[in-house]
Amino acid sequence: MKARPTAPTLDIEVVTHYYEEDEKCYGDYASIDLLVNGELVTEFADYYHEKGLDKIKGFFLALDYIGIPYNKTYKNVNDAKY
Repeated sequence: MKARPTAPTLDIEVVTHYYEEDEKCYGDYASIDLLVNGELVTEFADYYHEKGLDKIKGFFLALDYIGIPYNKTYKNVNDAKY
């Protein structure tokens, strides 16, 4: 029986954009970017419209389920404009 090939480890970054006035990034987020190996894969609007953070959690669950290794980092920035 052949050994199952291993997938390369993905570097995943979740960047959550908050509004400029929210210096501590505690309020509602404006959008979320999902980057894999430095490439923007997708972006989601705010929680009310797209529930992006929930979709990203589902993405990680899928990677875990199929056994793809990854390193994840989260970054908050307050650069969104109204």
